[in-house]
Amino acid sequence: MIISKSNIKLLIKFLFMTLIFITIDQLSKIVIIDRFAADNSSISILPFFDIIFVINKGVSFGILEGIPYQLLLIFSIISLVTIVLVILYSFVINKTIKFFILSLICSGSIGNLIDRFLYKGVVDFICLHYSKWYFPVFNLADCMISIAVAILLIYLFMNRKTSKGKNV
Repeated sequence: MIISKSNIKLLIKFLFMTLIFITIDQLSKIVIIDRFAADNSSISILPFFDIIFVINKGVSFGILEGIPYQLLLIFSIISLVTIVLVILYSFVINKTIKFFILSLICSGSIGNLIDRFLYKGVVDFICLHYSKWYFPVFNLADCMISIAVAILLIYLFMNRKTSKGKNV
């Protein structure tokens, strides 16, 4: 693969955007740790939205909570390999929307990976609930990944083609 100037410019934009998203994620977690970790307090923002400090030792949204740390390290290595592949793929994409989607996915993955190494779990703090029903606590990195997947699904749905190449 020959790396052109335009691909290098795209990679720089990709890395810059990814760095901004990671910074936002990590700064939010630093604020939460500073404000809520010492006394395990929480604050109610809206009747259905609280800010609460949780260290998630499982994977996304608390799934597999309590699995051995060694298995989480394996998941982290897989995540790291995926991040490298996404960065390499960013050399060949040419659509802004795909570029943005990959940046969000990469940022969210790196943000949570940083937490795993710093805190042996992921810092979660966004708590949504209704009455006695609670959605698993999550963070901005999880939001980035979820938003990227939603945008990707919408993009794929709106750009699906028939065998003749016409939009459906």
